[in-house]
Amino acid sequence: MYTFAMRLIAFDGRYLINRRNGLGVDSASFLSFFQTLGCEIVIFGFNDQIDELRNLYPNYEIRNLGFKLLAIASSIFKPNLTLRDCDVVFLSQVHPVRFYRNNEILFIIRIHDLFPFTHPKFFTLKSRVAFALGMSHLTVRDLVVSNSWYTYHELLRIKWEKFHDNRALVVYCKVETTESIQCQNCTVCCNGLPEQDYFLSIGTNEPRKNLESLLSVWSKKDIPQQLVIVSNHGWKEIRFERYSDSKIRVMDDLCENAIDRLYSSSVGYISVSLDEGFDIPAVQATLYSLPVIVSDIPVHREMLSDYEYTYWLDDSQSNILPILKEIQAISLPTQYPPNRPIEAWTRHVSELFAYFLKMK
Repeated sequence: MYTFAMRLIAFDGRYLINRRNGLGVDSASFLSFFQTLGCEIVIFGFNDQIDELRNLYPNYEIRNLGFKLLAIASSIFKPNLTLRDCDVVFLSQVHPVRFYRNNEILFIIRIHDLFPFTHPKFFTLKSRVAFALGMSHLTVRDLVVSNSWYTYHELLRIKWEKFHDNRALVVYCKVETTESIQCQNCTVCCNGLPEQDYFLSIGTNEPRKNLESLLSVWSKKDIPQQLVIVSNHGWKEIRFERYSDSKIRVMDDLCENAIDRLYSSSVGYISVSLDEGFDIPAVQATLYSLPVIVSDIPVHREMLSDYEYTYWLDDSQSNILPILKEIQAISLPTQYPPNRPIEAWTRHVSELFAYFLKMK
């Protein structure tokens, strides 16, 4: 294992609170990686996140950036000094607060996607402004870590003036079968889960996930299987109650154990997103040997083209019935493929970071 000259690492806690979406899972993976380095770690967040971060990480120092709007506004005129004593600052996504920087502090910025720029209609004005502020704070010294080659090439395509490919890495999200850990409310989470003959789809309730299109197709087509959607609250949400149907079931706030059970019992997985930076749930489904039915978008081509049981939807999803019938006829493996070990992902990230630090 490589070791770096990192004594004190400041870690972005914004997404550690919610481990049930892609940003949360990815953030937790990187926190685990930095823990392997044996460095001191402090976690920072806004005022309304501090209590929950302290409950989740009682053994860490938690630093308060202050009230969100005030911290963002004041940093426009004067950089925030909360992290000025740190050697490394890891941002789980571009951050709207402008932090103090000098030549001794390395900023590592995880870029999941550029959708507030490339698909602005899918986002609120508030989130677009916050993202634009975060991008404006990037400097040529920062190390940019994108989650896919698609996201990396999108950075090149938009010709972001502070992005240089010699200051960038591509590190895929760590994807594993969900751990069957009993949460405090596990009995409640797992009560009444469907047990068979359903297709699964997981995604935040927001326009880019294109769930309304899937619901519309499923409710109109003569499909015998149930569609189970696991969806956390997002923005510009669709009203699921408009599609009240015995063939459609919507669930939320499920623990890892419940998600594991849903994958394990599902007939297949469906993702109809209009765009993705990685799509952890779809890739996760391959670890359960599930057929995956996905929209034909660049990152699905990158992640799923070499998977034997990938089926491509056309733009209108008109070919979904033939795909479902084909899936019914295939013989799937009775055992899951070997799970991707944590050590392999950690070693990969470590080698990439070490290479960069030697070259900088």
